[in-house]
Amino acid sequence: MSQGKGVGHRKLGGGIALVLTLTLLNTINYTDRALISILAQPIKADLHLSDLQIGLLSGFAFALVYSVLALPLSRIIDRGYHKVAIIGSTITWSIMTALGGFANSFWSLAAMRIGVALGEASLHPASHSLISLRLPVSARGKALALFSMGLPLGVGLGSFFGGWLSDDHGWRTAFLVLGPVGLLTVPLLLFVLPSTREQVQAQASAPVSNGKFSDLTSALALLWKRPVFRFLFVGQAIISMFGFSLTAFVGAFFMRVHGWSALQTGSFIAFSNGLGGSIGLLLGGVVFDFVGKRWPRIQMLPIAAALLLSGSLAILAWLVPSSPASAVCAFLATFLYLSAAVPPIAMAQSVAEPHMRATASALMTLSASLIGATAGPLLVGATSDFLTPIYGARGIAWALVGISCSQLAGAYCFWRAGRSRAQDGHTPPSA
Repeated sequence: MSQGKGVGHRKLGGGIALVLTLTLLNTINYTDRALISILAQPIKADLHLSDLQIGLLSGFAFALVYSVLALPLSRIIDRGYHKVAIIGSTITWSIMTALGGFANSFWSLAAMRIGVALGEASLHPASHSLISLRLPVSARGKALALFSMGLPLGVGLGSFFGGWLSDDHGWRTAFLVLGPVGLLTVPLLLFVLPSTREQVQAQASAPVSNGKFSDLTSALALLWKRPVFRFLFVGQAIISMFGFSLTAFVGAFFMRVHGWSALQTGSFIAFSNGLGGSIGLLLGGVVFDFVGKRWPRIQMLPIAAALLLSGSLAILAWLVPSSPASAVCAFLATFLYLSAAVPPIAMAQSVAEPHMRATASALMTLSASLIGATAGPLLVGATSDFLTPIYGARGIAWALVGISCSQLAGAYCFWRAGRSRAQDGHTPPSA
């Protein structure tokens, strides 16, 4: 007993620097990714784009490449190439983000966004799998929550600095200045990231092949036949429609409906995501670990409740006429939504074998990115274009009301995932 505990402590202690480094990298990742959203209005005016095209840039153009490539890349990562994947990802997305500052049309900007997606496709599968390999299961929810804090911190920093640079120097400067920041982390990554090839080989239930992707289909089939994973996959897709729509259009909402400047909007998003989102993510991870140890049958129930409250507050945010009240409701909706972001990922890692965890993460990425990030912003953008001639600036508000209702279905899926996990009782070795 004491020996096992010691191993757990060694893994946890050695994993702290790893998690902090990956959190820094994820923050930079989302700083770059947030630029297209906070700068949507000046980009739209400069390049003469429609809301549908903005939705394509923030959704489909990025998500298609990002999610499709994540699956084959995940099988390479699952063979123990986490370090190579993360460093290559960082170099690629940093360069392509900077090149976005030279775009002069919808198609050239879309090409740069596809390049960013190409770079970022392996970051989350590699990071989720690496954290699960190097830290004990008792700390997984909290560790993944800390890593996921890169989302609100990055969106907050990207929104603030992107809005500031755009107001003072134009939107192109924001891409050119913030894009190359990721390159500065490469020496740190070379030093901190461990080699995982031997550990993956030791934990795999069968030898890890050096061949082509012949095991991709069987890995996907094995995960998909588990009801808990199917509910996680569908729930992730549904709530991601809301989350990516929020990221893509909340800035445009406050600018159009409440007359905020880019700097005001960026400052609010920085505060909302940086403070509310960070606390929400950490709280969600802590609650997930706490409830899972004591009442595993209801481990996902707090997450379902948070999503129901988030959707209700979001609807109020888009409909109330008062600018301060709208901001408060949007802040609370963001806090609650992000508190539900980590537990589905942590549970997906727990139901997958060690040599399939990057694949499990890639499937959740496909759910969020290809389905959620594509359908959500496209639906909101198209609905806004349709309703704006009727309702004026508030057309975007009604479009956001519609997508906020999806939280109800997401809450149901995660509640069912928790029940299925308790009934199935499947726990992979070294979970």
